[in-house]
Amino acid sequence: MKTKILSLIALASVAFTSCEALDELLNFSLEQTFSILVPAATTEDEDIIIVETIETNAAQKFEEYKTTADLIKEIKLDQLTLTITDADKTFDFLKSVNVYIASSETSDDKILLVSKSDINSTDTTLDLTTSKEGLAKYVKGDQFTLFFEGKAAKEMIDAINVDVKIKFKVTANPL
Repeated sequence: MKTKILSLIALASVAFTSCEALDELLNFSLEQTFSILVPAATTEDEDIIIVETIETNAAQKFEEYKTTADLIKEIKLDQLTLTITDADKTFDFLKSVNVYIASSETSDDKILLVSKSDINSTDTTLDLTTSKEGLAKYVKGDQFTLFFEGKAAKEMIDAINVDVKIKFKVTANPL
């Protein structure tokens, strides 16, 4: 009887460990970090528009997790963080921001990725609320384009450097 119970416990342990290992293979993150330059704004409520094409490392990451782009089931945004890198600057210059994603600068498949309004921040970092949109068609390729559209809260004399960290959660099928 004890042997059967120990065997059952050992089998359950192996199955649980195997499920965790399989889950790690099927769910992983893709991260991109890059910098943008927010141009000076001459007036309050001026539109701030920045277009940035991002080269992905998706193919390498898929290979690392033993899958391919055609086996990706789902990609969703997990995190998008903006961090000012200039000393003595904060996000008090920004009233609102919308970030859109598209497969290229000229494509007509642009969708809203994240949005934040009523920004009243003296912080140097903004964590933007993520959407639950499926983003596989944008992120599986070699590149995608982000469109940053904001409204100035006040006049900005100088341009501001901002680091962007974007993290996607990927669910895939194994090879």
